[in-house]
Amino acid sequence: MTRVIIVGGGRAGTALLDLLAGERTVQLLGLVDINERAPGVERARALGIPTVTDYKEFLRDGPVDVVIDVTGNPEVHRTLEQLKPEATEVMGGVAADLMLRLLGTPRLPWPARPEGAAAPDGPEGFPRAKERMIAALEREALTRYLRQTGGNISRAAVAAGVTRRTFHRLLAKHRISHREFRPAR
Repeated sequence: MTRVIIVGGGRAGTALLDLLAGERTVQLLGLVDINERAPGVERARALGIPTVTDYKEFLRDGPVDVVIDVTGNPEVHRTLEQLKPEATEVMGGVAADLMLRLLGTPRLPWPARPEGAAAPDGPEGFPRAKERMIAALEREALTRYLRQTGGNISRAAVAAGVTRRTFHRLLAKHRISHREFRPAR
């Protein structure tokens, strides 16, 4: 079980709440925002997820695996990096935004059904259909970035907001060759 804290209750924090609240492998420890009326705070309360205005409370309360910082405030991010327990990872807004885009927020078009995927209520069941849909979105996003950059992995990784290593890992996972996107000579 991955224990998660979301810092920032705006649009991204709310979207992350909705995305992670139903996941069996995620335990949402809470949401942090200085604005007690932020949309994410209200959504967290409706879901029964604890909210606070100071992230230090959650960091000292117990083990945390991931802190997702979607405040957009570099000072908050630096402080989280300094105060977090050694085993805790801090995910920044760029990585969180990429994750949301890959998982179907309105910025990427959500395909009606990827080629070869059964309907979510089909014989494979919802969990497998969800996996296939996410994989299709990842492939679509990767190919889009490669197309935009002419197969340049470094530029594609920057455009995607991930490290070059992560981009390579995703290409290998989906068996996509960047060479296919290079301009003909």
